[in-house]
Amino acid sequence: GGLSKANALKKANRHTYIRLWSAVLGLPKLEQEALRPILVLSEADREAAKRVLAAIPNLRRPIIGVNPSAGSRWPAKRLSAGRAGALCRALAARFNSPVLFLGGPDEAEYAAAALQEAGPAAIGAGLTHSLRTFGAIVENCDALVTADSLAFHIANAVGTPTAVFVGPTSSSELDLFGGGVLLGPAEECRDFYKSKCSLETSCLDRISDETFVRAAERLLRVRQ
Repeated sequence: GGLSKANALKKANRHTYIRLWSAVLGLPKLEQEALRPILVLSEADREAAKRVLAAIPNLRRPIIGVNPSAGSRWPAKRLSAGRAGALCRALAARFNSPVLFLGGPDEAEYAAAALQEAGPAAIGAGLTHSLRTFGAIVENCDALVTADSLAFHIANAVGTPTAVFVGPTSSSELDLFGGGVLLGPAEECRDFYKSKCSLETSCLDRISDETFVRAAERLLRVRQ
């Protein structure tokens, strides 16, 4: 049936990605926690992350990581720069500390625009870290608010409670392992599995500040 049929099947699916692959490989059914991905970080990785965070002024606990993009491949999965800035301001006001803005090397233009919108409410963690240093930075966060992106999967692997917002991809495929919050628009995405959103204001941009803040509060209760 081609790509259209494949996307329709993905949209109809209600099993997590890990469960799907377990079935394909004929693996026994395991408890959810036993399926959690693992990222083994070294002391050198953690020391590198500590140096990054120690060089950031005014960063206090709780550290809320915000990763509002998903690389250049998936602009439809990210918040707009203006909406990301507003989210950072709302979280910083609630927790009385700037949030830690996370991203990757192909997001420099987007990150610069979002950080300008956020003002002093967000501090960039840098965009050019190695994957392992990035993982250790995510591990240091008390909570993470992120798109359906690499940061989400790393957070699962290092045990950082995560609120993941999902628009054009399958929310059913994502496993939160009991320590996360899944956020999505009230309406069904009209551009499912498309890289760009056709709406002037995306459904993800219409998720309220209050929704994100409440999710972060819940994550911090899980972390305690």
